[in-house]
Amino acid sequence: MKTRFSHFHAKTISLFLKYFYIVNSVIKGRHALKISAVI
Repeated sequence: MKTRFSHFHAKTISLFLKYFYIVNSVIKGRHALKISAVI
């Protein structure tokens, strides 16, 4: 049970980090996002 919980916790952390990275890159490079949207 403990290993299962830690595995789930690790998955949640990686998911949160991925989400945070996406949000951060969107905030930092809004103009880059607009350019990619045009292309």
